[in-house]
Amino acid sequence: MIELAGRGLHRGQPATLRLRRAEGPVTLNGVRIGDLAITNVDRSTSVNGIATVEHLFAALEARSIREGLAIELDGEEMPLCDGASADFFDALPDVAAGPRPVITREAMIEGYMFRPGEPGEVRVEVEVDFADARIASSASWSGDAADLTARMFDSTLPT
Repeated sequence: MIELAGRGLHRGQPATLRLRRAEGPVTLNGVRIGDLAITNVDRSTSVNGIATVEHLFAALEARSIREGLAIELDGEEMPLCDGASADFFDALPDVAAGPRPVITREAMIEGYMFRPGEPGEVRVEVEVDFADARIASSASWSGDAADLTARMFDSTLPT
């Protein structure tokens, strides 16, 4: 079992995250990831009342982990750790990677536009209304999966 502890970014409360191998699909506090419900998106993403899950979920996706892992959290919010996804990425145990989804048509999901690209290419477009003209409302990135992984999870790259 692997343990990460710290305080949550927004609530500041202590939290302990435990990662352990388990049979079946990935679960968070006993609930299959696919069955979690989004309960809040104000300043972070909350599922089933657990706040700031997006960095952990990004690390899960980067490693294509879909099965063989139980995630348990004591607390209301994920621990901040390094402030990004690198600590989660590094802590995840080596479990068998599941199949990566293939984008076959354009799709808009929760403000993120996903478009098919060349084989091996990833393209993400984001549009957010910040209600402040000084902040750009859209951004995009495209490249291969290795570049995305390096940019999101390699803490040695310049920002």
